[in-house]
Amino acid sequence: MFDGETRRIWPTCKVGHVGFSEPEVVIRDRRTLEIRQFYPLPESAKQQSSFSLDVYFFFPRNFGFDQHPWEEKQFYRDARLLLRLHAPSLSLEDLSSLCNSKNPLCLLRKRMARLLEPEPPLGVAMVALARMYGAELADVIRHEGRSIRRWLKQTSKRHDKESGLDRVSQLCVGSLTALRALRRVEAKAQAFRGVLHPDLLPSLAFAEEYVSNVLDDTLSSLVLAADESRGMHDDRGSATKLRVMIAGATEKLTRWRMQRGYMNIQNNDWHEAYSYRIELIKRELQRALYIDTRALARDNFVTNSAAMVAAGLAATWATLANIPLLQGAVNAGSNTKFVVAAVGAYVLKDRIKDWTKNSLAKLLHPWDHDRRILGGALASVGLGKFSGRVRERMRHLQEVVVPQHVRDMRDRQRTVYGSHRENEDVLHYRREQVFEIEGKSPLPREYGVQEVFRVSFDDILKRLEDAPEDVAFYVPRRGRFRRETLSKVYHVNMVTLATDLNTGEQFAIRTRVVFNRAGAVRLVPVLSRREHVSVGKRPRA
Repeated sequence: MFDGETRRIWPTCKVGHVGFSEPEVVIRDRRTLEIRQFYPLPESAKQQSSFSLDVYFFFPRNFGFDQHPWEEKQFYRDARLLLRLHAPSLSLEDLSSLCNSKNPLCLLRKRMARLLEPEPPLGVAMVALARMYGAELADVIRHEGRSIRRWLKQTSKRHDKESGLDRVSQLCVGSLTALRALRRVEAKAQAFRGVLHPDLLPSLAFAEEYVSNVLDDTLSSLVLAADESRGMHDDRGSATKLRVMIAGATEKLTRWRMQRGYMNIQNNDWHEAYSYRIELIKRELQRALYIDTRALARDNFVTNSAAMVAAGLAATWATLANIPLLQGAVNAGSNTKFVVAAVGAYVLKDRIKDWTKNSLAKLLHPWDHDRRILGGALASVGLGKFSGRVRERMRHLQEVVVPQHVRDMRDRQRTVYGSHRENEDVLHYRREQVFEIEGKSPLPREYGVQEVFRVSFDDILKRLEDAPEDVAFYVPRRGRFRRETLSKVYHVNMVTLATDLNTGEQFAIRTRVVFNRAGAVRLVPVLSRREHVSVGKRPRA
């Protein structure tokens, strides 16, 4: 199944890729991991897209799972699934041009010109387009900034630096051009103020404020990353060129922000208000892209049938256990034994009922959660509609039950070569997604579903020991002795399999997460593989 080449990986930027792609595991905060995955949508009503995501968590025994396992209810309470529309193929050039039909701002501008017609466009659709533009533009800037920062860490050759500086220049020029386009549309909207939807102008202002904040943060981070990059400090002044280039862009950006009266993080008194405001604006913009998911009711026939069978088995057990009492076969010598047996049978009857009910329910309905996807965000702006289904399940597995190719990935690239791997507690999470088009309107090929799966380890980390150890050692360069306090760390390994159930294309990645009692210390991408696997019957939406 896995006969392709295995390589070491580092996270890569997804901008410009619209197909099924490799999942990305990141640390959201010290106590939360996040798995991001992009799914393309079907191109026509006759097609259906089906995908699955399998995540195997390998917990060391000193995590305490053998005594306090992560139960199903607790896991889903600590896990959160978010779905949102995303267009990774839209470039900064696309979003900065008001003549590009892919640009939501271009669509908004065209609708604005029809506001005085007998049948004007829907105001809600125009608000959604403004928010979509702000969210997509911020994503493109942020993703390009991450890609350039990774380049700064690895750059060494001259042509690499020249191409990297060109990318920085394109980011500066393209971002400022996109902000100018946004302000042009906002100025045009002011002329139609009397007939606009009341949320349109605030949405355009929110988009400009949020994007300018993201751009300021991204460009400043690039300067700091260049200062730390050894390869940028050369005799050609590459680091200085990058700093001057970004300084010119941030100077213009700062003047714009001051003219608009936006909060300035340089003022220490505004830090709390600044953080709170930016988070609210971000949610407001991305709300237009979030996909509604609604839980489907469990099949009552399956649930009731399992309950009836369980009740029948429990009643049969209780009756058989009490036959001697019913026949009067109790004498003085055996009276106590029969009474104890009758009480024990009654207690065990309830356990049998619960065990049978739960086992049958899982056998007949193997999914823990079953949700319907209502993708109407694009329909509100006249760009088509889709629907789908998401099903989830979580199980604790014995290590011998884990598929062999998953165990092989777990055993590759060990932290300490030659050491014996102790038994681990394995948790398997599986999710299947199905997407289909509703109606005859095709969806824009640029848009797909960005899935974000967050898992909080907060409750589990409280169980870990925090026993720091003092280590004394000699420093030969300084000729001194030192003492350091080392905190106890734990390694949690993850194997993530993302599979296209239509084509059999599969991405498999192995990630090592280093924890201490305070949370995640760092994340180490270890292995990545891309294969074509055989798939069974595809799920239906």
